[in-house]
Amino acid sequence: MRDGLAPFLLNLTLLLYRERRAHQRFTDDVSRARAVRLDSAWELTRHKIRHCLATAG
Repeated sequence: MRDGLAPFLLNLTLLLYRERRAHQRFTDDVSRARAVRLDSAWELTRHKIRHCLATAG
Protein backbone atom coordinates (compact mmCIF):
# COMPACT_ATOMS: atom_id res chain seq x y z
CA MET A 1 0.00 0.00 0.00
CA ARG A 2 1.31 3.45 -0.81
CA ASP A 3 2.67 5.50 2.07
CA GLY A 4 -0.01 7.76 3.43
CA LEU A 5 -2.89 5.85 1.88
CA ALA A 6 -3.66 3.75 4.95
CA PRO A 7 -4.00 6.74 7.34
CA PHE A 8 -6.13 8.54 4.76
CA LEU A 9 -8.46 5.56 4.37
CA LEU A 10 -8.69 5.13 8.14
CA ASN A 11 -9.56 8.80 8.65
CA LEU A 12 -12.10 8.69 5.84
CA THR A 13 -13.70 5.58 7.32
CA LEU A 14 -13.94 7.12 10.78
CA LEU A 15 -15.39 10.34 9.38
CA LEU A 16 -18.03 8.51 7.36
CA TYR A 17 -18.89 6.32 10.34
CA ARG A 18 -19.39 9.33 12.63
CA GLU A 19 -21.48 11.16 10.02
CA ARG A 20 -23.55 8.07 9.39
CA ARG A 21 -24.23 7.55 13.10
CA ALA A 22 -25.10 11.22 13.60
CA HIS A 23 -27.74 11.19 10.86
CA GLN A 24 -29.37 7.90 11.81
CA ARG A 25 -31.26 9.50 14.68
CA PHE A 26 -32.91 12.25 12.61
CA THR A 27 -36.26 11.58 10.99
CA ASP A 28 -36.95 14.45 8.58
CA ASP A 29 -36.76 13.79 4.84
CA VAL A 30 -33.51 15.67 4.24
CA SER A 31 -31.73 13.84 7.06
CA ARG A 32 -33.06 10.49 5.89
CA ALA A 33 -31.81 11.18 2.35
CA ARG A 34 -28.41 12.19 3.72
CA ALA A 35 -28.31 9.04 5.84
CA VAL A 36 -28.98 6.92 2.75
CA ARG A 37 -26.15 8.66 0.86
CA LEU A 38 -23.82 8.19 3.83
CA ASP A 39 -24.71 4.50 4.02
CA SER A 40 -23.82 4.13 0.35
CA ALA A 41 -20.55 6.00 0.84
CA TRP A 42 -19.81 3.87 3.91
CA GLU A 43 -20.29 0.61 2.00
CA LEU A 44 -18.25 1.84 -0.97
CA THR A 45 -15.41 2.93 1.33
CA ARG A 46 -15.43 -0.40 3.15
CA HIS A 47 -15.25 -2.19 -0.20
CA LYS A 48 -12.35 -0.03 -1.38
CA ILE A 49 -10.43 -0.56 1.85
CA ARG A 50 -10.93 -4.32 1.65
CA HIS A 51 -9.71 -4.23 -1.96
CA CYS A 52 -6.65 -2.13 -1.05
CA LEU A 53 -5.76 -4.45 1.81
CA ALA A 54 -6.23 -7.52 -0.37
CA THR A 55 -3.96 -6.19 -3.11
CA ALA A 56 -1.33 -4.66 -0.79
CA GLY A 57 1.83 -6.56 -0.28
